[in-house]
Amino acid sequence: MLGQPGTAAHVRQGAELRAGARGDGEDRRRRHHLRELRLRRHRPRGLRHAHQGPVGAIGVVDHHTLQVERPEEVADMIRRALKHIPAERLALTSDCGMGREGMTRRHAYYKMVSMVLGTNMVRKELGLPEAECRAADHRYSMLPT
Repeated sequence: MLGQPGTAAHVRQGAELRAGARGDGEDRRRRHHLRELRLRRHRPRGLRHAHQGPVGAIGVVDHHTLQVERPEEVADMIRRALKHIPAERLALTSDCGMGREGMTRRHAYYKMVSMVLGTNMVRKELGLPEAECRAADHRYSMLPT
C-alpha cells in the first residue's frame, strides 16, 4: 500500500532471535533501532500491535506452496490487515523468499503478479492509484488472445 520504497528488517522468531535474547549487546542495539517490523501472515494476533511502529509489513503470498494465490485472496488479506494498520503504514511482501520448496521462477512470477493484482483491487477501493502490471495486461501477451 505504501508508495515509497524503504529499508526493512525481517525479524524472525527463530534461532537468530533466540541468540540475541542471551544478551548480545550488538543485537540489543540492532533491535532497539529497528524501524520496520515484518509481521508473519501466520501470526495475525501480532497485527494489533503493529500501529505502534512506523511500518507494518505482511506476507500475502505463501512460499511453502506452489499454488498461486488468487488476487481476491490477496486483497482479502490486505483488507484484514487494514483493520489494524493504516494504509500509509502498510507494506506488502511474500511470506519469505521464493527459492525453496521446489518453487520455479514461473511459480514465483505468478505469485508476484497475483500480489500486484490483489493490491490494486484494494488500492482502487481506497481511491489510490493502481500499480501498472504488464504481466497481467493482454496487450503485452505473447500468446494470441
